[in-house]
Amino acid sequence: MRILLRVCLALGLLLVVVAIAASVLLPRWIDSPGFRESVAQVAEARIGRKVTWTDLGVGLLPLSIVVEGASVAGEKENAPPLLQAAAIELRLALWPLLAGVVLVDRLAIDAAVVELDLDADGLSLPVLSPSQPPPPGETAAA
Repeated sequence: MRILLRVCLALGLLLVVVAIAASVLLPRWIDSPGFRESVAQVAEARIGRKVTWTDLGVGLLPLSIVVEGASVAGEKENAPPLLQAAAIELRLALWPLLAGVVLVDRLAIDAAVVELDLDADGLSLPVLSPSQPPPPGETAAA
């Protein structure tokens, strides 16, 4: 019985150490220029427009990604941004993530401004076209 108690305490202590290490190391990794550049490239490839932000953060409980000062470029270089938001929060499901699947549980957009065109035919929604097809096994809407 004592051995079982010691094993449980050791596993609990190990989990606490891993959580503390993740809370210290994960934000540093996310703030690195290499990570920011790779996320910007993937976002641009998926959306088909330049994506920028002022700050990118991560929350551990609940697992979430917070993008502050987000902007998606307009159709042309001198066009106003398609989307601007003070903050965007993506809350992720943990168990699918452990299996390698990113599943968004909640999407919250704070203070969003969306640029839409109104012409003679009515409201025309902007067309987003990814510059690359989605990876195999992934749908275009994902």
